[in-house]
Amino acid sequence: MARPQTLASSKLLIKLSTAAAPTVFAPQCGINSKSFNRSAESKDFAVYDCDDLDAPAWLEREVSTLQSDVSGNGWLVLSGADRWDDWLEKGDSRPVQIVINGTRTYQGNYKLTKLNYGAEEKDRIKVEIGLSSDGPVTKIAPVTP
Repeated sequence: MARPQTLASSKLLIKLSTAAAPTVFAPQCGINSKSFNRSAESKDFAVYDCDDLDAPAWLEREVSTLQSDVSGNGWLVLSGADRWDDWLEKGDSRPVQIVINGTRTYQGNYKLTKLNYGAEEKDRIKVEIGLSSDGPVTKIAPVTP
Protein backbone atom coordinates (compact mmCIF):
# COMPACT_ATOMS: atom_id res chain seq x y z
CA MET A 1 0.00 0.00 0.00
CA ALA A 2 1.30 3.46 -0.90
CA ARG A 3 1.78 5.88 1.95
CA PRO A 4 -0.92 8.61 1.85
CA GLN A 5 0.11 12.22 1.48
CA THR A 6 -1.01 14.44 4.36
CA LEU A 7 -0.74 18.19 4.73
CA ALA A 8 0.64 20.44 7.44
CA SER A 9 -1.83 22.73 9.19
CA SER A 10 -0.09 25.70 7.56
CA LYS A 11 -1.57 24.52 4.26
CA LEU A 12 -5.09 25.58 5.36
CA LEU A 13 -5.43 29.35 5.02
CA ILE A 14 -8.38 31.57 5.90
CA LYS A 15 -7.90 34.75 3.86
CA LEU A 16 -9.94 37.93 4.35
CA SER A 17 -10.32 40.69 1.79
CA THR A 18 -8.10 43.67 2.54
CA ALA A 19 -9.21 45.98 -0.28
CA ALA A 20 -12.44 46.53 -2.17
CA ALA A 21 -11.23 46.94 -5.74
CA PRO A 22 -9.35 45.03 -6.82
CA THR A 23 -10.08 42.51 -4.09
CA VAL A 24 -6.89 41.41 -2.35
CA PHE A 25 -6.90 38.52 0.12
CA ALA A 26 -4.51 38.01 3.03
CA PRO A 27 -4.26 35.33 5.72
CA GLN A 28 -4.93 36.45 9.28
CA CYS A 29 -1.90 36.46 11.54
CA GLY A 30 -2.46 34.82 14.91
CA ILE A 31 -5.26 32.46 13.86
CA ASN A 32 -3.46 29.16 14.33
CA SER A 33 -6.36 26.73 14.74
CA LYS A 34 -8.92 26.81 11.95
CA SER A 35 -11.63 24.78 10.28
CA PHE A 36 -13.71 24.99 7.11
CA ASN A 37 -17.04 23.20 7.08
CA ARG A 38 -19.41 22.71 4.15
CA SER A 39 -22.82 21.21 4.76
CA ALA A 40 -26.09 20.45 3.02
CA GLU A 41 -29.58 20.28 4.46
CA SER A 42 -32.06 17.97 2.85
CA LYS A 43 -35.78 17.39 2.66
CA ASP A 44 -37.04 13.85 3.17
CA PHE A 45 -39.77 12.19 1.11
CA ALA A 46 -41.45 8.87 1.77
CA VAL A 47 -41.85 7.03 -1.55
CA TYR A 48 -44.35 4.18 -1.44
CA ASP A 49 -44.51 1.15 -3.68
CA CYS A 50 -47.64 1.68 -5.80
CA ASP A 51 -48.02 -2.07 -6.27
CA ASP A 52 -47.80 -2.85 -2.54
CA LEU A 53 -49.09 0.02 -0.42
CA ASP A 54 -48.62 -2.06 2.75
CA ALA A 55 -44.86 -2.34 2.16
CA PRO A 56 -42.63 0.10 4.02
CA ALA A 57 -41.85 3.23 2.06
CA TRP A 58 -38.32 4.09 1.11
CA LEU A 59 -37.03 7.42 2.31
CA GLU A 60 -35.54 9.62 -0.41
CA ARG A 61 -33.74 12.89 0.13
CA GLU A 62 -33.30 16.01 -1.88
CA VAL A 63 -30.69 18.63 -1.00
CA SER A 64 -32.51 21.87 -0.24
CA THR A 65 -29.77 24.21 1.01
CA LEU A 66 -26.00 24.47 1.12
CA GLN A 67 -23.92 26.44 3.61
CA SER A 68 -20.41 26.91 4.82
CA ASP A 69 -18.89 27.87 8.15
CA VAL A 70 -15.38 28.86 9.09
CA SER A 71 -14.02 28.90 12.61
CA GLY A 72 -10.68 29.75 14.07
CA ASN A 73 -8.86 30.70 17.20
CA GLY A 74 -5.44 31.82 18.23
CA TRP A 75 -3.58 34.79 19.60
CA LEU A 76 -5.14 38.22 19.36
CA VAL A 77 -2.91 40.33 17.15
CA LEU A 78 -3.55 43.90 18.25
CA SER A 79 -3.34 45.31 14.71
CA GLY A 80 -6.30 43.10 13.72
CA ALA A 81 -8.59 43.77 16.70
CA ASP A 82 -10.27 46.83 15.17
CA ARG A 83 -10.96 44.90 11.98
CA TRP A 84 -12.77 42.09 13.86
CA ASP A 85 -14.77 44.54 16.00
CA ASP A 86 -15.76 46.65 12.98
CA TRP A 87 -16.87 43.62 10.99
CA LEU A 88 -19.04 42.26 13.79
CA GLU A 89 -20.62 45.63 14.63
CA LYS A 90 -21.44 46.50 11.00
CA GLY A 91 -22.96 43.09 10.33
CA ASP A 92 -21.97 43.20 6.67
CA SER A 93 -20.82 40.40 4.39
CA ARG A 94 -17.20 40.33 3.37
CA PRO A 95 -15.32 38.25 0.80
CA VAL A 96 -13.33 35.35 2.22
CA GLN A 97 -11.11 32.72 0.63
CA ILE A 98 -10.29 29.33 2.07
CA VAL A 99 -7.14 27.90 0.49
CA ILE A 100 -6.05 24.30 0.90
CA ASN A 101 -2.47 23.50 -0.13
CA GLY A 102 -2.48 26.32 -2.67
CA THR A 103 -4.34 24.05 -5.10
CA ARG A 104 -7.93 24.20 -3.87
CA THR A 105 -9.59 27.57 -3.20
CA TYR A 106 -13.14 28.29 -2.07
CA GLN A 107 -14.49 31.82 -2.16
CA GLY A 108 -17.66 33.52 -1.01
CA ASN A 109 -19.15 36.20 1.19
CA TYR A 110 -19.29 35.56 4.93
CA LYS A 111 -20.70 37.26 7.99
CA LEU A 112 -18.72 37.36 11.22
CA THR A 113 -21.11 35.62 13.63
CA LYS A 114 -18.82 34.91 16.56
CA LEU A 115 -16.09 36.98 18.18
CA ASN A 116 -14.74 35.98 21.57
CA TYR A 117 -11.76 37.36 23.44
CA GLY A 118 -10.37 35.44 26.40
CA ALA A 119 -7.27 35.00 28.52
CA GLU A 120 -5.97 33.01 31.43
CA GLU A 121 -3.74 34.30 34.20
CA LYS A 122 -0.19 35.04 32.97
CA ASP A 123 -1.07 34.16 29.37
CA ARG A 124 -1.76 36.05 26.16
CA ILE A 125 -5.19 37.20 25.00
CA LYS A 126 -6.80 34.76 22.62
CA VAL A 127 -9.44 35.36 19.98
CA GLU A 128 -12.07 32.95 18.66
CA ILE A 129 -13.97 33.71 15.46
CA GLY A 130 -16.89 32.17 13.59
CA LEU A 131 -17.92 32.98 10.03
CA SER A 132 -21.13 31.91 8.27
CA SER A 133 -21.59 31.98 4.52
CA ASP A 134 -23.94 34.56 3.05
CA GLY A 135 -24.77 33.23 -0.39
CA PRO A 136 -22.86 30.83 -2.62
CA VAL A 137 -19.35 29.61 -1.86
CA THR A 138 -17.66 28.43 -5.01
CA LYS A 139 -14.53 26.47 -5.75
CA ILE A 140 -12.34 28.56 -7.99
CA ALA A 141 -9.50 27.48 -10.24
CA PRO A 142 -6.02 28.04 -8.81
CA VAL A 143 -4.16 31.06 -10.09
CA THR A 144 -1.03 30.03 -11.91
CA PRO A 145 1.87 32.51 -12.11
